[in-house]
Amino acid sequence: MLVSAGRDQTINAKHVSYLRWDRRECSPSTLIVTMADGSEIRVRHEPYCLGGNDAYKIEADIIAACNG
Repeated sequence: MLVSAGRDQTINAKHVSYLRWDRRECSPSTLIVTMADGSEIRVRHEPYCLGGNDAYKIEADIIAACNG
């Protein structure tokens, strides 16, 4: 299943190997999606910005796609 991770980015949940978060002070949290080939996709959590991503929803969508 494909999960939208922003305006121009789509993640195939079947190819996700690992999910983790980068949470630093004074910067938005970032969801780091590691794919089966080792590449990483970073999704900044900025739902308050116009056109920003809700990375927590994207994480939930990926998990749901993997379990469903």
